[in-house]
Amino acid sequence: MRCKTVSVLCCRALPFMTLFGLLTIVGCGGGGSTATGEVSGTVFIKGKPLAEGGLAFLSEDGRTSAAPVKDGNYSAKGVPTGKLKVGVQVAGYTDVVTSNPHAKGVSAMMQKAKEMGAKVESSSGTKKEGGGPKIAAKYNNPDKSGFEFELKPGEKKNFNIEIP
Repeated sequence: MRCKTVSVLCCRALPFMTLFGLLTIVGCGGGGSTATGEVSGTVFIKGKPLAEGGLAFLSEDGRTSAAPVKDGNYSAKGVPTGKLKVGVQVAGYTDVVTSNPHAKGVSAMMQKAKEMGAKVESSSGTKKEGGGPKIAAKYNNPDKSGFEFELKPGEKKNFNIEIP
């Protein structure tokens, strides 16, 4: 009799245990994902490598990441996955990106890039001596730059940027 009861319980509970197991492995989809990938590439302004600056990555769900640019090259680990927009900063400018609705997040990302060794400030303001080339303010703003790509979890992607 006991075996029959256990068998019935297992048959009724199995679908729920399977669903719970799948949700545990795959995730529920709500809230922000913690999945990340890696991105590297080059940044060119008017055909020349960006000497020094930084990139700001912004995902559709608001997750952010940053990468310093040196001699036109950048590499970033721990970049959020999904559809990403990218903002570009050029070293040697004094003001903050005011046209960006994510300015607070971008400023934090640029601070992180500075801590990683890049001289990163807004590239749409007043140029300091020795600063890089001035670019249109829209390129500072990930929502307006036009630079977008998709990154999958664990992916190592090459994404090059050319600013005319």
